[in-house]
Amino acid sequence: SGLLISLLGMLSEYTKEGRFGSFGKYRRIINDEVMRFRFNPSREFKVAESAANCGMSITHFSRIFKGVTGEPPLKYITGLKIEKAKEMLIFTDESIGDIAAAVGYPEQNYFTRLFKRFTGMTPGKFRNN
Repeated sequence: SGLLISLLGMLSEYTKEGRFGSFGKYRRIINDEVMRFRFNPSREFKVAESAANCGMSITHFSRIFKGVTGEPPLKYITGLKIEKAKEMLIFTDESIGDIAAAVGYPEQNYFTRLFKRFTGMTPGKFRNN
């Protein structure tokens, strides 16, 4: 039910237009790209690929993305992946290595460093809290 509430909140945000002033007209384009990662967190994020998907140059995409989301693309997408990993740590018994791979980080050590950078604790400590 927590996931459903989260999805409903995202949908509500998704349907608001013009909220970010001059970035309002780009909101739907950026949200479409973000949703690709929400529903497939193991997908590797490449700014150039996402920019091309949105029909923008890398520079323009990065500026618009930050204007719409408040964060640069890589930081935002990494945050989504960490949030998904947190859900999996709470609601599943999967190993940390399997969770790391499921959110797109085949190297568990790298995933652990990123997770700690975003949350202040290791995945194991997070799971045990």
